[in-house]
Amino acid sequence: MKGVDTLAITNTKNNTALVIKYIKGQNQDGSPKIQTQKFSKVSGTATDEEIYNLGVVIGSVLISEPTEIKKLDDYTLNEG
Repeated sequence: MKGVDTLAITNTKNNTALVIKYIKGQNQDGSPKIQTQKFSKVSGTATDEEIYNLGVVIGSVLISEPTEIKKLDDYTLNEG
């Protein structure tokens, strides 16, 4: 950006989470009611495939199959 000093920015990974979205019934207008469930503290060394497979296993005991499985990585941005 013009007029702004450019700083070297690093990041520190805080944690990884698994998020599963699934349909939990219907709203009054007939549209699907989407439920989101977040599982924090997933191992930072887990591969994408392992996290996905975990989502599938957890999804198998939910009311309905997952409509979406996400991996969320949380980072802190630091100067320097």
